Amino acid sequence: MFIPELVWRYVRMGKRLFSLNSIMSIVGLSLGVSCLLVAMAGFSGFKLSLEKSIIDMVGHVSVLKRRSRISEPEMVEEKIRRNHPEVEHIAPFAQLEGVIAGKGKIAFVQLQGFEPRRSAQVLNIDNRITKGKVDLAVKDGVASALVGEGIFKKFKLEIGQIFAVVLPNPDPQNAASFQPTAMRFRVSGVVDMGKHSFNNRVVITNLKSVQEFGNMEGRVSGFRMKISDKNQAEDVSYRVTKTLGFPFWSISWRDIDKNLFSAIDVEKYVIFFVMLIIVLVAAFNVSTSLYVTVLRRYHDISIFKTLGMPKAKITLMFVMHGLIVGLIGIFIGTVLGVALCEVFEFVQNRFELMPGKVYRLDNFQLIIKFMDLVLVVFASIVICFLSTLVPAIRGAGLDPVEGLRYE
Repeated sequence: MFIPELVWRYVRMGKRLFSLNSIMSIVGLSLGVSCLLVAMAGFSGFKLSLEKSIIDMVGHVSVLKRRSRISEPEMVEEKIRRNHPEVEHIAPFAQLEGVIAGKGKIAFVQLQGFEPRRSAQVLNIDNRITKGKVDLAVKDGVASALVGEGIFKKFKLEIGQIFAVVLPNPDPQNAASFQPTAMRFRVSGVVDMGKHSFNNRVVITNLKSVQEFGNMEGRVSGFRMKISDKNQAEDVSYRVTKTLGFPFWSISWRDIDKNLFSAIDVEKYVIFFVMLIIVLVAAFNVSTSLYVTVLRRYHDISIFKTLGMPKAKITLMFVMHGLIVGLIGIFIGTVLGVALCEVFEFVQNRFELMPGKVYRLDNFQLIIKFMDLVLVVFASIVICFLSTLVPAIRGAGLDPVEGLRYE
């Protein structure tokens, strides 16, 4: 208890602990820790938001057939269930590429058809509805559809409004021309799909309407699947492809944006070490402040050593002194980092800080993961500890005779 009590007595006076040098050290360290925390939260939040948007809209694993439709979906589904018990739910879907035109604008869209009951077991569309409701029923000969927010805003649609999707089918008589086929849909709801490309391309309706529209009676484009562990999606995808064989192939949710996920994983740690330099520079301020304190307390050190205090305890005293300053800075920086994350989200919800065309996501949260927080705090404490060693050892090595000569 001797050393902690001595350190507290030594630094408790405001003029010592809160000198200008100490205050500047605390400010610098706080800014460094907060910037590092916000950077880590940004990467974690972006990755989790991208991951959630993809899984919500395409499930964990998707099965497709190269250059053709699946003509016997029941047999394929049964084969998957029989060989892969980790697959919990399967939802067949039909997909067509079409065009929406109106009000002087045109957009290529991806029309996706699902069975509402089965898709709800795999996808998470219900929780992404921003306007209207999930309704894919056919009413008065017009199929209801959910549209992405981007399409809804671009064409200035309204709930209940009817719009047409056109399929540019090739003319069998002339390969250079097309025989466009159109089908009407009624807007029943608007979906924030999270991913910018989804919001600006995807239209969701019932499976039978898409099959009828694309002359796909009894056939489907593929399956969306939910498995017990999303982290095993790549492995399950590989095994499902092997089970079904050519021309079937499957992709995991991570494969949808594999390059982006890989880049995030690498860049997160690169940014961590780059931002850690700020903390390192701020820690040098702590070291400088402590070194100045050592010189100013030359007389006190001489008295301690004259009374028989060993070098190790004097070193520990100054290390603890520096760590007190460092811990104050780290605590303030952590609180400031959390506050900055909240401010960013508040501003982001009102202004387009992160354009979806550039960052792939229209909106994302800053998420401070527990392990990221531990890593930031631990790294900052280690840097502060190492930065205090040199001045502490220097202080413990001072000659007591020199300190008492002029007293």
